[in-house]
Amino acid sequence: LNSYTTKEDGEIGIAQMLQAEAAMIEPSIHMNPVLLKPKGDFTSNVIIQGKSIGDMNFYDYQHKYHDTAFNAIKESFKILSEQYDIIVIEGAGSPAEINMRDQDIVINLTGVGTIGRVGFFRSADNALGLPIVPDSHVTVIRTLEIISARYIYYALKNIEPYIERLGTGSTNQRELKPKIVKELVIPLPPLAEQQRIVARLNELLPLCNAFEVV
Repeated sequence: LNSYTTKEDGEIGIAQMLQAEAAMIEPSIHMNPVLLKPKGDFTSNVIIQGKSIGDMNFYDYQHKYHDTAFNAIKESFKILSEQYDIIVIEGAGSPAEINMRDQDIVINLTGVGTIGRVGFFRSADNALGLPIVPDSHVTVIRTLEIISARYIYYALKNIEPYIERLGTGSTNQRELKPKIVKELVIPLPPLAEQQRIVARLNELLPLCNAFEVV
């Protein structure tokens, strides 16, 4: 079941139990105030402070139960902060992980035949409005307001073969380090010119794709 029952007769994740034991303290429900146990089809059993409150799909959890769960987290944090001087917080990989935003650019960092691939995220494609967390094997590029994200995307897309060659490692374990992505040089004309180029490419690329199909 990948869970552990505490002395409070509450359920927490095995990982939190092991972390507590490594710190030589008693595991508590407040160390895992929100536990989601996946059951398939975007549905999980939701456990709040050790007690199951039932099954819930992702949409309902995010839109109808998010505030309740967050209040439980804050309550558990307050209880733990009164008992311990140091508290280590973790989430799904990291509490600092960010959700994708409209016009974010992503570059794949690993994979045979996919390393260096460039993508463009549009909120319009996320019909359900679900929070999208980028995988740890991609780098997310988020531009300033004075730079056209679409222009940067087209510029990177144009040099995909070059970016792929920058990967290091063996044939089956090639990796593109984020530092290399940061050092890529892209010509940057004034914003108005960036927007003119993007408008022209938006007009011509569908025609190019149509010729490829023929």
